[in-house]
Amino acid sequence: GIRDIGVTGVQTCALPISLVRQFIYTLLKTDLRCNVIHQTGALEEAEWEMFYQNNNIPAITFSYNQTMQNFYKASDLIMCRAGAGTMFEILFFKTPCLVIPLISHTTDHQEANAQAMHEKHPELFTIINQKFAEENSADVAHQILAKLFASKPENCIDHQVYEHKQPVP
Repeated sequence: GIRDIGVTGVQTCALPISLVRQFIYTLLKTDLRCNVIHQTGALEEAEWEMFYQNNNIPAITFSYNQTMQNFYKASDLIMCRAGAGTMFEILFFKTPCLVIPLISHTTDHQEANAQAMHEKHPELFTIINQKFAEENSADVAHQILAKLFASKPENCIDHQVYEHKQPVP
């Protein structure tokens, strides 16, 4: 069937745009069908809308919405950063997510947030190392899609496939 993929945190200093695009391009090369629900930055909304239209991908793009609960409820899988608010929303709505913690030289709070949630709720939180994902984006995207569309009870994802803890230089 058709799956709904939610994307949030893709704007300047957030999820790498190239990684999200690689994920979408990998999706286009398969027979899998999905819709994208994408919260963008205000400056990127039109660009993402055009990207989805040009690639014939059914998508809803928005920069702000007071009813974010609809975003979390409608998504079968969410790609996001590891801000505390996002992590707790995902936990509340029990939506599986691929979390790519922000890598920063000044703080590791997003990595700590993601790790804490993964340890307590491994069925919901899959951690993907940003550097690994950027260097292997096609492979990561293909594995994610295969798991998303696998016929597993409750759409469970095998988190061990994606968790790559490589040291940050």
